[in-house]
Amino acid sequence: MPTFRYSRENVEPHIGAEHSPWKRRDDFTDEIRPDDMADLAVAYSRAAGEAEGTGALGELASEVAGDGGSLDGASLVDEDERIDSTSRALHGNGEDMDRVVGTLVAAMNRAIDAVDEVDGLFTDTPDGLDETLARHAEQAADEWNGWQAALAAAVPKPLDGVVLPPRPLPVQVTRGDRTITVAPVGVVPTFELPASLETEIREKYLERAGRDAKRTAGEITDGIEQYRRRLAEYGKELAAGGYDLSDGPLGLWTTDEMGTYAAQQVLAELAKDQPDPDALALWTEGLGAVTDGLYDPETGMPVAGAMLTDAERAYLKAFYDELSTDDIVRLGEVAGTAQGLDASTRGVELGAIGRIADGILALTDPAVGGDVHAVPDALGRFLDGGGMTMREFNGFGNLMGEASVAPGKELGRDLAEIAVEMQEISMNDYRNNPSGEGVLANTGSNGLLKAVSINEELSADLLGDKDFTADLLGLRWTDSTGVAQLIDAGTTLPPGVDRNDYAADRYVEATFNVLDYAGRHPGDIRALGWSSLTPAFDHTALEQSMGRLIVDNLDIISKGGTETSFGDRDVNLFGHDYRLSFTLSDDQVKSLIGMMNATEGETREAFLHGVDQWEISRARESFERTGGEFSDAATFSAIGRIGGTLAEVQKESEVEDVSNYKFTTYSSVTTAAGIANTLLDLGSKGVPLTIGGLSTQEFLRYTLPDGAESVKQGVWDLKNHADLGMRVNIAEAARTAGLVETGEHHIPTSASEKEEVGPDDVRRAVENLEGDTYAAYMPYILDGYNDRVEEGMQHNDYDGG
Repeated sequence: MPTFRYSRENVEPHIGAEHSPWKRRDDFTDEIRPDDMADLAVAYSRAAGEAEGTGALGELASEVAGDGGSLDGASLVDEDERIDSTSRALHGNGEDMDRVVGTLVAAMNRAIDAVDEVDGLFTDTPDGLDETLARHAEQAADEWNGWQAALAAAVPKPLDGVVLPPRPLPVQVTRGDRTITVAPVGVVPTFELPASLETEIREKYLERAGRDAKRTAGEITDGIEQYRRRLAEYGKELAAGGYDLSDGPLGLWTTDEMGTYAAQQVLAELAKDQPDPDALALWTEGLGAVTDGLYDPETGMPVAGAMLTDAERAYLKAFYDELSTDDIVRLGEVAGTAQGLDASTRGVELGAIGRIADGILALTDPAVGGDVHAVPDALGRFLDGGGMTMREFNGFGNLMGEASVAPGKELGRDLAEIAVEMQEISMNDYRNNPSGEGVLANTGSNGLLKAVSINEELSADLLGDKDFTADLLGLRWTDSTGVAQLIDAGTTLPPGVDRNDYAADRYVEATFNVLDYAGRHPGDIRALGWSSLTPAFDHTALEQSMGRLIVDNLDIISKGGTETSFGDRDVNLFGHDYRLSFTLSDDQVKSLIGMMNATEGETREAFLHGVDQWEISRARESFERTGGEFSDAATFSAIGRIGGTLAEVQKESEVEDVSNYKFTTYSSVTTAAGIANTLLDLGSKGVPLTIGGLSTQEFLRYTLPDGAESVKQGVWDLKNHADLGMRVNIAEAARTAGLVETGEHHIPTSASEKEEVGPDDVRRAVENLEGDTYAAYMPYILDGYNDRVEEGMQHNDYDGG
């Protein structure tokens, strides 16, 4: 009789490993490691008594677990073989710590329960898989035995006195409603059931066993899914309590299986018309746990020595292996539509999408143990430049624009170059279709540049490449925020880097390249020379960034010169030596200041205010540094050059454009302008020189009413009083440096005098102060000023009060 047996050995090959309940059980048990749980609980209980806070709990527990000492967890196990959450060893370490440890224990017990529940699907009930497969074997044997009995009944028996023929004839064997023919076999004829019937019965019950095994596999999957959902909720609670889910010996949250499942849940949300932000946040918690420990939350740069573990790398790979190109695009589209949500909900949704972007950057960043060649398959199309549509690119760029960590240098450079390339394509689209109808605007480049700008060193290196800088700034942008952020990042010294450190050189060179290009091509910065039929380009952010960059470098810009050069060494420039510096030609300086003077609204006002503050601070520092000895003529010549350049570009601006030509008599400013505090009264110490929210320049050149007469008046005032704002600034510096006695040299204003005050009144007061206080500097101030204005000052023969 054949043996019928159904078990893993023959059922699993029949249904395939992907449907195997045994493999799912074993994989899950290996993932959970239930036998280690009690010892891990001991590690956490010891760590809780020593850790300074919940954020350090995981790391300290890892040290305890790995110190080689004995971790006997038997004392923490109750009669149900669960970790006893009431054990005194797990309490008494403060409310916050006890809450986190309690949640960890709950997660451990839930994991142990989940393993037991899976095991129970095999053994615990008559419906368990082991019993079910045994019944199939019994049923197969019973069926075979039934056919054997039917055969025996069908074979003719010899009767007394009857001789059977030497070769019996085939017999008909009937069982139930089925009949088969069985022929005799052998030299000595015998009747045996055909081997095909044995195979048929075996396969029949194997098929039934396979169906039951698949059903059990599905039940295992359902049970594990319930466990993963509960584990994710525990993870959310722990993260809120300050615990790092990727740290510590309990790695339940960052297994590769959890990575796969989390990605699947994110994709399920993306399939909805409106994904649930809270669900996206829940299923990206693991990604956040991995990246949070790798990057400085303030700068987004890698933490020294922090590296991906093998488990974390596997988690990230498992997550991103589930995503397709379409999923990447969909994530970016969700990020784009998040602006329509309320602020709180928008923050949750964008935070979740940002975690997905951060994980991509960590996985590909060698600085944290990633591999630039490990780019997820879903991203390949975006990085190889192969035939992506603008819609696809926008999705990718919008996703990466939500990143909060820096890309590695190699990937970051690729992202920056792709951003420029795609904007060139976008501009060509508009050139070919000037009406813009049917052309999808490029938003993805803005997102990529934002992501790249997090890496300040890389940003500086990119801008240190003259070709890249020219390509970047030579484009027109519907949103220049990303360009501005890249410039800010690449031209600003990071904290802790001194201007004369060699680490500063890349930022100095980047600054020079940007200013050099802008001075030669101011129209590119302002997006001029483009057909009005194309979409509105918005360079506001770029203009504001340029304004800050110019003001921040006025020390160097103010030197003046006939030629532009890089690699200079400045000695005693405003009291400082610079190992690496540069010079911009007078024409470029004029171009830069004229470019900013031609901007509008807050951008222009912020720039003029920055110039004011530079003039005041440099004059004050000189007064304080020289102690009233007046041995620093170079500083005041430089201030004069900047003041004269500003006056000259304002004189040359389009007078027909009244909105950009804001000059008027000083008497037009009244108390209604918000100067009731007599801010120009140099006897009022400690008051910052800003009047009604305006810079000194704008205060003295207040908005004109419409009309040709106002323009003529403005031209007259500019010619005769353009130097006055600069000179008031220097007077303010003298006051704050202590060169003016309290109550002396009152500068009149309409607010302080309660009557009309004209610019001549202010000039006389300022000249009296200059003559009494720093007359020795005035020739240098006026010479510097006159060197930059075509006609010179009206009052260029200084006679100082």
